[in-house]
Amino acid sequence: MKIEGKEFKTALVDNGRVEMDVPYLSDELKSTLVNIVDIIKRSSTEYIIARDTAGDTAGDVGSCCLGMGIKVPVINVHGDYTNLMIVRGFTQGNISNWMITKPILDYLKSFYPQLNAFYAEGVMD
Repeated sequence: MKIEGKEFKTALVDNGRVEMDVPYLSDELKSTLVNIVDIIKRSSTEYIIARDTAGDTAGDVGSCCLGMGIKVPVINVHGDYTNLMIVRGFTQGNISNWMITKPILDYLKSFYPQLNAFYAEGVMD
């Protein structure tokens, strides 16, 4: 799998719904994902507007949840399929958090579809 010009080893995984190439977790992969998310946060107009207005217009809306954010599937150091959180929730309210993280997820799905990024709803508190 190629991400930002770097080649990452993958394995074909069936998660029960679909077969997909999943990268092995490494320090280089973590660093690459952190850099991508940082760039999105600094440059995505949609994200900046959502972040700045969610608190002003919506407040912390929705049910209080823990563990919300954006995850990508990876193969961990033990060789097991798991999901790595790359963007943690910004608020406790699930609706506010979705409004803020959606532009990041949209960007990842558009420009890095091979990551298979998805939004994790977390658990109710």
